[in-house]
Amino acid sequence: MGVDGYEGYLNKRVVTLPQLLKGAGYHTYHGRQMASGQGARSDPGARGFERDFSLLDGAGSYWDMTNFAAASPRSVFTEDGRYLTRLPKDYYATKTYTDKLIGFIDANKGDGKPFFAYVSHQAPHDPFHLPREWRTRHVGQYDMGWDAVGRRG
Repeated sequence: MGVDGYEGYLNKRVVTLPQLLKGAGYHTYHGRQMASGQGARSDPGARGFERDFSLLDGAGSYWDMTNFAAASPRSVFTEDGRYLTRLPKDYYATKTYTDKLIGFIDANKGDGKPFFAYVSHQAPHDPFHLPREWRTRHVGQYDMGWDAVGRRG
């Protein structure tokens, strides 16, 4: 506590890569969990991102705004600097972050500017939050054991 660099958030003494790139004429896009603090001084826009879809805290559900941490029952999200009160229809974290980033890139396609896009999906903590079709895709494929699967390769 009280030691520089251990504040628990990205402090203002640090210049971020997107701040540098945005200043050099890049589009900068953010789609990820960003547990670097909340508020107008810490959100992705304040740290150099032109567009964002972000989860600002950790321990969030992949399906909705449920937060599994004791500090808050509801996760905090932003999109383009606006705090969200609801998530997109059919929200699933991995798919939504990816789709948002693709949309950001496509929106400026052809303007001649380079871009920096940072996507970092939520960490896969237990319980795993997978759509049923992703969970069942390889059922039975490894039932014969690791060694047998390795020999087939």
